Amino acid sequence: MKILLTGDVQFGRDYWDVIKDCPTDLFKNMIPIFSNADLIIFNLETVLSNKNIIENEDKVNGKPYHILSIPSQLQYLRTITNKPIIVATINNHTFDYGLKGYYNTLKILENTYFLFTYGYKYLDYNNIIFFDATTHWTEFNRLKEKNEHINKLWKDNCWFIDINDYKSINYASKIITVTRKNNPNKIIIIAIHWGKNWVNNMGADFMKEKILAKKLIDNGCNIVFGSGAHHVVENPYEFYNNGLIIYGLGDLSGDFIYKKPFDSDESLSLLINTDNNSVKKINLTKEFNNKGCGIPIK
Repeated sequence: MKILLTGDVQFGRDYWDVIKDCPTDLFKNMIPIFSNADLIIFNLETVLSNKNIIENEDKVNGKPYHILSIPSQLQYLRTITNKPIIVATINNHTFDYGLKGYYNTLKILENTYFLFTYGYKYLDYNNIIFFDATTHWTEFNRLKEKNEHINKLWKDNCWFIDINDYKSINYASKIITVTRKNNPNKIIIIAIHWGKNWVNNMGADFMKEKILAKKLIDNGCNIVFGSGAHHVVENPYEFYNNGLIIYGLGDLSGDFIYKKPFDSDESLSLLINTDNNSVKKINLTKEFNNKGCGIPIK
């Protein structure tokens, strides 16, 4: 099986002014890449909703950034490939518009035939077991103390792994251990939204993430698919104990800020062949249009 893992996906964030959104055919240049994969997985870093459902007052107070898009780009994506696509939905923008926005997102994904999971449940698809989790829920750690309602919203409604709490890490490892015991021959993948937006020092900035990832691999996980950084990090992936740890592939698309020192116009996709445990790197760049949307090109 060939599994394509891409950078983070976003479509622009001004839901109330569609002319500012990314173009509908955002992924047209990805068609040849998608055609080489049997399965596609990416992190969706936006809330989705059709028009006249989400209101401005639905925003969760206390967060500095909120991302909301109409689903036209996903609908287009489904027209250009019939390959199965698993969408990781858990990240620091999952509940930007509360549970209303989250459930709208899941409904749209389901209606457009994208695969996903939620909470501590896993998706069982063919030979794949897929989990979705996060180690952080907001842009600034100090908001945790100032806005307990945000903290509660994330912790109560998704798989939140507290990277500073060994009990939380051990619990995550136990879930993987039990899953492996019950599914000895399946490929276990966990997507984790983690780390900093801008990584200056791999050793220091990913020290805790690496400990967590290795523990998950040691307990039976095959691929830890980390995301979150808005650029390709210095060491984007490594092999460990017959498993693969991905630290950050950058942003595949969207209107995230461009920072030249980090080459954030670039992203990386990985085509993983599970038959021979090989990884093919696919280097991509983004062309920014006059609306500030980064469109992936090869």
